[in-house]
Amino acid sequence: MNYCSQKSGVLTIWRREVLLFFHNKLKLFTSFFVPVFFVVVLGRGLTAMIPFSDLGFDFEKFLYSGVLVLSILVAVFDSMISLVIDRETGFMRELSVSPLSKTGIAVGKILGGTSRGFIQGVLVLCVAGFVGIQFTIPFFLYTLLTIILVAFGSACFAFFMTSTIDRVETFSFMSQIILSPTAFLSGAFFPLTSMPGWLQKISLINPVFYFVNLTRNVLFRNPFCSSNVLGLSYYSFEFSLSMSIIMTIIFLSLALIMFNYKKWK
Repeated sequence: MNYCSQKSGVLTIWRREVLLFFHNKLKLFTSFFVPVFFVVVLGRGLTAMIPFSDLGFDFEKFLYSGVLVLSILVAVFDSMISLVIDRETGFMRELSVSPLSKTGIAVGKILGGTSRGFIQGVLVLCVAGFVGIQFTIPFFLYTLLTIILVAFGSACFAFFMTSTIDRVETFSFMSQIILSPTAFLSGAFFPLTSMPGWLQKISLINPVFYFVNLTRNVLFRNPFCSSNVLGLSYYSFEFSLSMSIIMTIIFLSLALIMFNYKKWK
């Protein structure tokens, strides 16, 4: 199969994933409403209880950066259920014997998940003003690039975790087991430095931890933040960016290997 045909096949799979997202109006609404409700209600409720004001910062902004990443992660994992459904219904078996390579199928699915994660991130970004985050045009574009990287890295991670699952029931169970610990060990809800040392070490193998650090560094490098607020990020921007890229490459490679060696019944 030539390059143009492969590219057309990948784009077809990508388009199908995006359309599935937009056709589900209820899911589209909850994708926007739940993260916003979480930040506004929980953020404002806890701001008065947590002494972040001593740092010249408030808990709403801190929580917002974490929720932004986690909402992208949840949206991406949610998109991967189509991969499991395609296997369960036999559609994936039909795709696997088509001229489109397995790598092309995987790339189309990952790009579809990336697009859904990006859309989710933009929706949550629209309410940044409610927590006092102001954007200039260069900073906004910079933030969008970060969201693309986080969405793509999350899609590679999610695709790898679901690459061998054949049943929807197993996917639902697995996603809960994966999302809960990765969320709480990512530093999204509280500074990781407040956790025991052994938990901090476990967090170092959590890709979401680096995505949160990267996003937080990007959002905190702005005029509305005090200089000492960067101390709330566990690692620097440069290290977080490097580790995010490395984690993305690792999970992309593992995802493609697992998917190519999987035999569909």
